Amino acid sequence: MEQVQYEQGIAELLLAEIPRDVTHAINEGLLAGARRAYAKTKDLNKGHRANGLGQERHFLMNEAFHTALAVHNASPTPIHGNDLIVGHQGEIMLGRVNVGPVWNNCRRSITRRRLCAYNEALGHWVEADLFSEPPPHTAIAAFFVAVFSKDQSELPTSIQISVPDADMSKWLFREDVEKFLRRYDDPPMTQEDLAQPRLKAALRKQNESEK
Repeated sequence: MEQVQYEQGIAELLLAEIPRDVTHAINEGLLAGARRAYAKTKDLNKGHRANGLGQERHFLMNEAFHTALAVHNASPTPIHGNDLIVGHQGEIMLGRVNVGPVWNNCRRSITRRRLCAYNEALGHWVEADLFSEPPPHTAIAAFFVAVFSKDQSELPTSIQISVPDADMSKWLFREDVEKFLRRYDDPPMTQEDLAQPRLKAALRKQNESEK
């Protein structure tokens, strides 16, 4: 139950800082970049098509990600070779990564690991440390993760918005972007007030006698 509450808290933080239009534009841009990469490499020799497709996905989806961020004034870092592109939405720093069915390559990037160090405070929220106060956070790193199958398909099987812990050993929050987008339409969770005020017996009798 507590884990669900923590995940809900992270989701609410993302929703508060990242406008719906930005989330939608990034999702559509990444899908478009994947389609372009597939079209550009579908006729390559079978022997190196997988490598070519992976490389084109990286470059073209990077370009699409950068464009979506720039159009919505999210201050993306410049496109430069294999450098990680990072956008900024309030306290959220946004990156992206492509993965296979097993998410085993996310920690290879030194820049990505440095970025995730900002999530130290979130780790304390999820697993409370009884001997220290949670550190204040000034920024949080979140990633749009495009998950691809092994069959060199045109589109990712899913695109997820994900928040890792500080050392990228686990994910504190992961959700398909299509599902996350529906959160913008959900009303805030409120707790119904079931308390019913009751007059004390003597006071109730007094009120009734005065009628």
